[in-house]
Amino acid sequence: MSQSDVIDLQSLQTMAKVFGSLLYFPLTDSNNQTLIKALSEDEALENSDIQTWCKTALTELPEALNQDFFLLFEGGEVMLAPLGAPCIPTKKK
Repeated sequence: MSQSDVIDLQSLQTMAKVFGSLLYFPLTDSNNQTLIKALSEDEALENSDIQTWCKTALTELPEALNQDFFLLFEGGEVMLAPLGAPCIPTKKK
């Protein structure tokens, strides 16, 4: 494992906290957008997979992916699952 593959404990705790929070909210929730934006600018995560995902999410998740999942789950609200787990739909309203 190279030095670039090592993520420090603080970064892991940050990711766990953020993605644990995201599990319970819709993708388009403004709190999620704030968290994703903060992670995309976090110097401690610079050039990491999580930061790349966050930068992509800022432009793609709110509309494109949410719409795709909406169609996939026939109107069920889409939520993020913990890092490494698949996205899951919530119950239909």
